[in-house]
Amino acid sequence: MTSIRMVSIAFAIACVGASAHAAQDTELYEAAKRAGETEVTWYQSHIRTEASEKIGRAFTAKYPGIKVNVFNSTAAVAFQRLTQDLKAGSVQADVFGTTDISHMPTLKAQGSLEKFVPETIAGMVPAVKALNDPEGFYTVTYASLTALTYNTDKVKKENAPKRWTDLTDKKWEGQVTIGSPNYSGTLGGWTVMIKRLYGMDFFQKLADSKPLVGRSIDDALIHLNSGESSIAAGDVASTSRSIARGNPLGISYPEDGALLLIGPTALVKGAKHPNAGKLLINYLLTPDAAKVIVGEFEQSVIIDAPPPSSGVPLKDIKTITNPLDEILKESPGIKAKWRDLFGS
Repeated sequence: MTSIRMVSIAFAIACVGASAHAAQDTELYEAAKRAGETEVTWYQSHIRTEASEKIGRAFTAKYPGIKVNVFNSTAAVAFQRLTQDLKAGSVQADVFGTTDISHMPTLKAQGSLEKFVPETIAGMVPAVKALNDPEGFYTVTYASLTALTYNTDKVKKENAPKRWTDLTDKKWEGQVTIGSPNYSGTLGGWTVMIKRLYGMDFFQKLADSKPLVGRSIDDALIHLNSGESSIAAGDVASTSRSIARGNPLGISYPEDGALLLIGPTALVKGAKHPNAGKLLINYLLTPDAAKVIVGEFEQSVIIDAPPPSSGVPLKDIKTITNPLDEILKESPGIKAKWRDLFGS
């Protein structure tokens, strides 16, 4: 009886959540049409351009008359562009999504974000939902995994790196490739995790291994696919897509923990298309958007989403997340150290 009652309660809550979402959805769409909002501009560093444009087309199919303009870049570039727009008093972005969560408290403190809580948060994975801004200024709409990746033509599976410390092993000297935390939000999160695990000395040891350093975390894919490098710290989704295209790549989930990074999204203060912007944020947490996301090998943050096409369920992977206060405290010093060591 108890289990039946619990299922009934859960079903009732889900129905209420779905009903509330439908009501908010309709209200926002009608408001957007009344205001003549025929487009919405989305600055984001969460997913690659093709995937974000697929979401844009799916959004427009559901909400005819509203086109999605996507500006896709690294987290640092998207943040810089938004900051320049704000300083110039000419806001172009309606919605801002970043892989560097430290951007959000900064924008929030400046009064550059509009409070908005999408009704679709009712369907979020509880552990991820708990990471939303408690005051409602930003919502987590994205999650990614960073693991060890390698070129399978150069490295056999049994010889693939097993721990993050393998990146500093002398046997891999000159064969490592990696992005920069000064450009990539994902690498920024990775460096915070690494400092917690192994201290600042890790970065000097990494520099001693003479890595090929790029900007975006996905620069590692280029260097691995070309054979310039053998191993890397890589994005699991991007690597999985490359493997699906037939490229000689492998993924090794580190024994000391893969980075689980979250990406928040927010409505920009002074947005030209505020109703359409809210509608887009709402949409990013729907099953429709999740289908596109997991089809691109990405992780969805909603309960009803199927696992990504990479084939390894998140529950089977040892993961590490970074608390926001640690990111805010540690990132500036780590980025400065990185510039000193690697020049980027």
